[in-house]
Amino acid sequence: IKPIDFYCPCFFVWLPHLFHRIPCPACNAAQRCTVSGQPVMLHILSWPKWPCCVVDIEHLVFIIGHHYYCGHGDCKKTYQSWSPAILNSIPAPLTSQFSFHLTHRCGLSDQMVAILRASFQRGIGPHPFAEIVRRMHLRFYKLRHLEYLETVRQLAQSTAAGLLAPHLPFPRWGDPSGYGGYTPSHRYFQGFYDAMIEQHAGDIDQHMAMLSAELLSHDHSFKVCNSIVKSCRVLIGDLLQVTAILGKVDGMTLTPTKGHKDCMPALAEIPATLVKYGHSPVKVVFTDNVRGDKEALEGAFPSLLDGVNPVPSSSLEDLEIPSDWDVCRLGSVFQVNGWMNSIMEDLSNGDLDSSSSSSRSELHVAMDMEWPVDRDTGIYGKVALISIAYGRTVFLIPYIHKVGVHIKADLTRLYKDCGFLNSEELPFVGALELRQMAKERNVTDNANISLSDLAATVLKCHLSKDLSIPLSTQWDSPSLPEAHQVYAALDTYASWSIFEAFTSIPISSPVTHETPPGTEVQIPSQTGNVPVAHGFVAQHQPKQHNGVNVTKMRIVITLTAIKIPG
Repeated sequence: IKPIDFYCPCFFVWLPHLFHRIPCPACNAAQRCTVSGQPVMLHILSWPKWPCCVVDIEHLVFIIGHHYYCGHGDCKKTYQSWSPAILNSIPAPLTSQFSFHLTHRCGLSDQMVAILRASFQRGIGPHPFAEIVRRMHLRFYKLRHLEYLETVRQLAQSTAAGLLAPHLPFPRWGDPSGYGGYTPSHRYFQGFYDAMIEQHAGDIDQHMAMLSAELLSHDHSFKVCNSIVKSCRVLIGDLLQVTAILGKVDGMTLTPTKGHKDCMPALAEIPATLVKYGHSPVKVVFTDNVRGDKEALEGAFPSLLDGVNPVPSSSLEDLEIPSDWDVCRLGSVFQVNGWMNSIMEDLSNGDLDSSSSSSRSELHVAMDMEWPVDRDTGIYGKVALISIAYGRTVFLIPYIHKVGVHIKADLTRLYKDCGFLNSEELPFVGALELRQMAKERNVTDNANISLSDLAATVLKCHLSKDLSIPLSTQWDSPSLPEAHQVYAALDTYASWSIFEAFTSIPISSPVTHETPPGTEVQIPSQTGNVPVAHGFVAQHQPKQHNGVNVTKMRIVITLTAIKIPG
């Protein structure tokens, strides 16, 4: 018994001339014919010195074929039986029987190529794929080795064991004179896949153009761009990829930025392709930035608006400015000074708002700022409009609390735009953050709650936030549109109304083991914006209550009312 009996190489004999005469590819391209006007045919020259090695899933396959030569006096070319020119010259049904993809010195079987493409499409890169193929070949080798050893063991236990010659050792996997195992490197698989995609790019694009795209998703990628920058030293900011519901990439384009101005032209070409091939229009597009991409996607895919009835963003009534409030735009320095002097007189005369609970002279105003934004480039302009809910004026004075959401950032921006950043002027002070007031009163535990969410929670009204208005370049326009004026006025009015509501809500403090018995408490929900129960601190604080230890971090509360059971 010999080891080679267990790993006999797998051969594939390819002799296409036995099924069909092979015309000379070079003569056919040059339109050369025989003396009788017939196509020039190839003739058998010899057997090749070495077979062609192809990598299959578990083992190697060796292709054996003929050398062919052309007998025409102007040609004299020779070909291997597996040359691409030969495969393109014989009938397609016969070519389909040659299920291998060859490279310069190696090749892959058709099954291996199918697994390679499926793996790369699903995130298995060349490094792990090469390791998987290597392990599959090693497993096949070890199974053959095990079969050989089991056979040797059985022969050793037979009655004629003493008459048998000693068995030969099984060759190593990579021994070129023995088993001759081999698997390509990850670079080979990566290069093979890239070359295959480039070779069939036209067919793939044609196939993708003929697929339906009713459901799409699009996303931006920066990894490919970073690789291009490192290898080619070309500055590319973003890769936009559009994928159909079946996971096939319908569109891909390199853009300098991820702005809509650079990305949307590529998306706008998809509807024309769908019409060209008779497909249904796009119905749904998935994106990770619905508000930011909504307007641009509707422009690129007008079919998204077909038969769509917009759903109100909130079931609450829209916030409106009461009829006894006036919206006044101050268009001159004289108007600004006049209104500011009036406010200063209120401050000096002590004629303050009843909502102020401070013992010293203070004045509370709600404040908001707007500045132009170019949505295509992302460039921000300087502060263009300041709205104040006390006379609607544009002014900042000492000892006045400017009430708003994210108000400190607004004041910092205004301070910078006024040119005080590098001067000795004192920073703007007096900011009163509504979000902090909301947390102190257990209205919310979200430190980043928006003004619209505060309006819904406190005022029970819906404050619309259409991004096309705040992200606009018209804020510094001499003729400010009516919609922009209403937007700014509503923001300021909402801040003022929320502040007035907070003045009637006492500031809450956490309950500790030092809280006196009988102190009224409320238990908030997990989100912190809704009290679920009311009660008071129990008079008796035992060391244990119903099996639960009472510690410094845990006390007994007597509930008097449960507002939200569950």
